[in-house]
Amino acid sequence: TLKDSETVYIAAGAIVYGGIRATGVSNIRALGRGILDGGFEFKQMVLLENCKDILFEGVMIRNGDGWTNTLVNCDGLRYSHVKVLSFGPGGDGIDPLGSRHVVISNCFLRCTDDCIAIKALAPEYEVDDVQVINNTMIGFAFSDGVTIGFETNARSVSNITVRNCDVILARGGSRVEGHSGFSIICDGPAVISNVLYENIRVEKSELKLFELNITDGTKYGVGPPGHIKDITLKDISWAHAGPIILKGWDENHRIQKVTFQNCSIAGKPLDIKNPAMQIGKFVDDVTVR
Repeated sequence: TLKDSETVYIAAGAIVYGGIRATGVSNIRALGRGILDGGFEFKQMVLLENCKDILFEGVMIRNGDGWTNTLVNCDGLRYSHVKVLSFGPGGDGIDPLGSRHVVISNCFLRCTDDCIAIKALAPEYEVDDVQVINNTMIGFAFSDGVTIGFETNARSVSNITVRNCDVILARGGSRVEGHSGFSIICDGPAVISNVLYENIRVEKSELKLFELNITDGTKYGVGPPGHIKDITLKDISWAHAGPIILKGWDENHRIQKVTFQNCSIAGKPLDIKNPAMQIGKFVDDVTVR
């Protein structure tokens, strides 16, 4: 359990069995080139709540029993050159939950559930300014590379950038009929907006390549539906064929303004007429160029 301005240092070659907890503190660090091993005993192996100015750098974090890094209402959060390995059910890699000013960069994530999941579980904790940059992700069981959702209960989830990432594998079933290489699943009342995906390579995504989906809000919560708007995909390559699904909920809960620029599927430029493009009824202003 960390207090203000404390650092955990795990030296190269060391394996430390345990977890990290912190609540309401600032200026905390987890550094080194060693391994933090949960021994499959911790549902949230790293659990940080209401913290500020956080840095995890260099360490390997493995063998949690659930979400590996659970980061609730944190502000100023950096994960750099971290390796996350999960093997059990629900083994998410890094989950910023209702957090702001987050940078996840140069990380390697091999996970059994979503590698990076950006969520807004609590209505009072909005999501703003999240950057996911230069990461490599492999999802072996039930996993997106990067997902925004499912739980989107805050008023807004906005200003998210996913850039220069490699998704080696995404696969498995989900409550919206399967995982994607990366996706936004709006399962709650949030307005999800201003999201940029740029320079992303998806090697294999077994069921769906990409998805924007507004649900009725009850897959993990009690509703109501939300909104998705101002989404840009630029310089994206999917190595094989598969569906791209854009699915609003109803007249009042729509997907609006989605731009695909210089994207390709199986080595061929993406076109609005490509059968892979499955655009639902409640979707407005989709541009492919």
